[in-house]
Amino acid sequence: MSLVIKTALGRNDIAKVIDQVQGYKAELQEKTDRLIQEVIEDGAKYLRNEIVQLDAVETGELLNSISTNYDTTNQVGTIYSTAPHAIFVEYGTGVRGQTTPHPSGFGQYSDKERWFYFDEREGRWRMTCGMESRPIFWNTAQALPDMINDKAKEIFST
Repeated sequence: MSLVIKTALGRNDIAKVIDQVQGYKAELQEKTDRLIQEVIEDGAKYLRNEIVQLDAVETGELLNSISTNYDTTNQVGTIYSTAPHAIFVEYGTGVRGQTTPHPSGFGQYSDKERWFYFDEREGRWRMTCGMESRPIFWNTAQALPDMINDKAKEIFST
């Protein structure tokens, strides 16, 4: 998307140029807003697909917790989860998490081979050895640059 203005330099011509530049600026703002909104929606869909593909669906809480937000003032889009256990899914836990760490290398894991906890949702005690990292957010973040490029070509070529 580019703006080419050819004009004479009279008083009325300058006013026309200013109008054209302001129109271009408004169009650029609209397309940028559309780009960010569509990318975060596509990113959220990708993230939900990662949750399913990496088998991180037990109750559906994580899958249903994925949301987006677009701050129009600062032009910042966010994809996030409100599920409190999302971080454990992302980085893994326990000895299983230690054997399949997060791609970023970040994470601390328990040395305990297993532990017990009370599952309030199911009303029973459970035993665990932890869980492997399922880097759903990491994978989504890695896919976003291509999504942005493809969507920008689509939006700004019109």
